[in-house]
Amino acid sequence: MRVQLNGYVVEDDDVWIYHYFGYGAICPRDVRDALTNNPEGEDLVFEINSPGGSVFAGFEIYSAIRAARRERNIRVVAEVQSIAASAASTISEGCSQVLMAPVAQMMIHLPSTYTSGDVNDHRKSIDILETITASIINAYELRSAGKLSREQLDGLVRNETWMTAQEAVAAGLADGILYADGETPLVIPSNVTNAVGGGIRALALSAGAMPTPMDLRARYQKLVDEGKAPAVNEDGTPAAPAPAADPAPMGGTLKDDWRNLARVELSKKRFFEN
Repeated sequence: MRVQLNGYVVEDDDVWIYHYFGYGAICPRDVRDALTNNPEGEDLVFEINSPGGSVFAGFEIYSAIRAARRERNIRVVAEVQSIAASAASTISEGCSQVLMAPVAQMMIHLPSTYTSGDVNDHRKSIDILETITASIINAYELRSAGKLSREQLDGLVRNETWMTAQEAVAAGLADGILYADGETPLVIPSNVTNAVGGGIRALALSAGAMPTPMDLRARYQKLVDEGKAPAVNEDGTPAAPAPAADPAPMGGTLKDDWRNLARVELSKKRFFEN
């Protein structure tokens, strides 16, 4: 069975808001459904075209794939057709085999976040980001299987490295190149380089920076306030009508309530590989 994994990597509860505004998005539930529905004895092929997104959604997908491989003996193949960047590269590394089109790119880099508060809050975020970085490198190190040391992989991540198909194969992050010899994947050794900076990154992601779930929910709430969209729950299901006698249970206006809820969302979902 073949399944497309196109667009941003997002949490299950956020995928609906990305789809509503026309963004391609994938979530852990999509992958779990594919793993469940894959016919017995068939390979499951994920066609990956993704700039990345939520680091924790990527980790969940990676772990679900690894579990299905171990517990159900499903052979899962990642075919990187255009780009597997950031969280999407982590997802691909969980598969049994990683194949890349000759024109495809893989990008690995540091996770990012945004923090508000005092100096202790910022230091805590830095500590958390370092642990997330170590977890990301764990996946790359396991896939690389000794082709690159952990120190080398750490350097590639910290320098934001873009890799051709040949470079990804040489680093051990991919297993072969599609279409290089008829339909047979071809392995071509090459050296890994760190020559691409943030400007190219922004250019390659033609849609621009990933909009956050909080941004999209604020845009949606504005449409709700204007009567242009129905009210929904956190997961996108229709919301029950608000009691007429208490339109603003938190005090102030509905807009103020939304800002308060957005602050909660900010603290819950603020880590991205993006």
